[in-house]
Amino acid sequence: MLLAYRAILCSPNFLFLSEPLGTRTGQPAALDDYAVAARLSYFLWSTVPDDELMELAAEGKLHEPAVLSAQVERLLADPRARRFTDNFAGQWLDLRKINETVPSPQL
Repeated sequence: MLLAYRAILCSPNFLFLSEPLGTRTGQPAALDDYAVAARLSYFLWSTVPDDELMELAAEGKLHEPAVLSAQVERLLADPRARRFTDNFAGQWLDLRKINETVPSPQL
């Protein structure tokens, strides 16, 4: 069982959101509305999509530019978007360690 758990937890398909491949081109296929809802929510809120995103996905409306733009604005205006800024600055820019470093006076 431990080997199976290790294999699952180390699998890129478990750790990362992977793009579905098109059958003819071998290139990433267009995302459906549920995948768009998940990408938006995990990227901007670091959590699962809320009811409004899931309803729009079920209606197939998230591919409409006006709807997508409005949802991005809504998600960014929500307090949960703070997770995005914390994670972006902390992980990608490595600012979590900013207090552990000392600027060089020569630079």
